[in-house]
Parts: sequence; C-alpha cells; structure tokens
Amino acid sequence: MRKAEQRLSEEHERASHYLDRTSEPRLREVVERELIATHMRTLAEMPISGVVSMMNDDRTDDLRRAYELFRRVKGQEDGLGVIRHMMSEHVKARGQQVRAFSPPT
Repeated sequence: MRKAEQRLSEEHERASHYLDRTSEPRLREVVERELIATHMRTLAEMPISGVVSMMNDDRTDDLRRAYELFRRVKGQEDGLGVIRHMMSEHVKARGQQVRAFSPPT
C-alpha cells in the first residue's frame, strides 16, 4: 500500500508539471483504478498483511493508509465497503469464538 501511495503522489506530481489541469481528474481516475481498485480486494484479504492482520496486530498506521487509499474507490465495488465487510466478518468471527469458549451461565 505504501508503493501505491507513493505512485499516486508521483503521478500527481508529474501531472501538475507536464499536463494541462483539465486532464488531471481523468488521469487520477485511471491511476487510482489501476493501482487501487484492481487490487484492493486482494490487498484487503492477504493473510499476513491484509485488513484483519492489521487489526489483530494494532497496525493503525497501515489501517489509516488502507482507509485513505480505499476511500478513493467509488462505483460498483466501493473501497470502504470492502474494508467494512472485512472488519464486520472478523468481528463476527471473533464474537463467535468468544461465545464458544465462554462458560454457560
């Protein structure tokens, strides 16, 4: 995700130096689609570095980065929807684990 963040920054810098301002929104849309939207589900679901792993390991900086990148994705598959789904499923699974190991009252 750091690489995507860096590439987005580089593209913004290039666009501001070499392209007309009117072409920047379209370029940003294409770059965000190619760097984020195309890979966001794979990135979010990675077992070692995905959203659930970030939550379990208290990697708040990485979660912030994922949020900042994924919130740019709108449309058919909403970026924040992907994060929300992953977190929701994780919380449900953890709740079921806790409930399964709780002594009956």
